[in-house]
Amino acid sequence: MAGAIAILVKTPGLSPVKTRLAADLGTERAEAFFRLSVKAVQSVVAEFLEVRTDWRAYWYVVERKGLKDPLWQDFETRPCGRGDLGLRMARIYHHLCAEHGRAVLLGADTPQLTSAMLHAAWFVMEARARPVIGPAEDGGFYLFGGRMEMPAPVWTETRYSVPETLADLTRRMGAAGVGAPFLLNPLSDVDTLRDLVWAVRQMPPDPTPEQQVLIDWVRALK
Repeated sequence: MAGAIAILVKTPGLSPVKTRLAADLGTERAEAFFRLSVKAVQSVVAEFLEVRTDWRAYWYVVERKGLKDPLWQDFETRPCGRGDLGLRMARIYHHLCAEHGRAVLLGADTPQLTSAMLHAAWFVMEARARPVIGPAEDGGFYLFGGRMEMPAPVWTETRYSVPETLADLTRRMGAAGVGAPFLLNPLSDVDTLRDLVWAVRQMPPDPTPEQQVLIDWVRALK
């Protein structure tokens, strides 16, 4: 069945990116990582779309000026719209479920994501009709997928960027009657140099060429 993947992104040069990583590596190298991570995530999503040809992928870009940036031209671009992260995700998830029937939300800072994980999320949504979440090791999440409507307060009242984010989200889902999510394997969300080291260790044994470029870049860091 059809579905859509939304990758929520900021545009380098228009918004600060990976500011905590920049404290470890400097702004230039943090931005370089972000660009490489974007390409790695894009390559994994493209692999998934080669099999699930009835699915679509979209860049949801924070800045309207960024919609035509060359970094975002391989998938269709759409504006994130106004509001904080919770409001943006509520709106994007609702619109994509209405438009495509199923929606997966991703960020661009888990370059070790694999197409097998996306296929696992697809299987859970299809065969078990359950929401699916990829837990981040910092207490957040790197993936959310579902085919059912979620009340907006589940998104907007969840506390983000705290160690309790995932626990808060799942508690609110339960209270709203959405049901318990299926959890994928946890991944390191790259915010710091330590996260970056772990992300490279979590890369698949058969990385995409774009993932390999990022692996080589990290190994060359001094």
